Amino acid sequence: SDPTASKTAPPRESIEIRMLCFWKDAAVDSMPTSNNVRRDMMQSPKEYAIQLKGGSNLESASVLELFLAICRKLPLVGGLFGRLLDGYLTGKAKVAPIKYSGNASDYLDRFVKALDAFPSWHKSSNTWAKVQMKRQKTARGGIEGITTTLVEDQLGFQKTRNFSQQAKAEIVTALLESDKYMEVCKRYLEPLLD
Repeated sequence: SDPTASKTAPPRESIEIRMLCFWKDAAVDSMPTSNNVRRDMMQSPKEYAIQLKGGSNLESASVLELFLAICRKLPLVGGLFGRLLDGYLTGKAKVAPIKYSGNASDYLDRFVKALDAFPSWHKSSNTWAKVQMKRQKTARGGIEGITTTLVEDQLGFQKTRNFSQQAKAEIVTALLESDKYMEVCKRYLEPLLD
């Protein structure tokens, strides 16, 4: 926060950019293979961005939508067009968030897969999990904390981010009561306490 910024200025926004480098001819071959990459968890960046934005993309825009978008960019009158057209342009082609099915056990397999991929999680994610387990001091407490964070789904990987807090709590409870889920947790998370 900049103390010299106007009090009416919009809040600061930032964009995170990540880059991956793969080195085939190195001491460690880092090229992605089916053995070290969970392809089933990958999302199309383009579709994910559209889903986050809550709108359509340029390819699916109509001629009228394109014309109106260009009008919004015109000097002097663009702001007027923007205010007049906001309702029209923003009210169309919204991508509906995924809704909770009402059955918490419907989400068991996706979280079992997510934790089963633990060995291929990024190093920082592994470190985070270790810190969470040690912070709780017990295996059960650590597993509950990690499960709650996974179901909160801040990054949208599990498609539960937009669920109500009650729905998320039901999913956490169902996961913690599942032998299948707890078996994967015990395999990968409990050893982090050592």
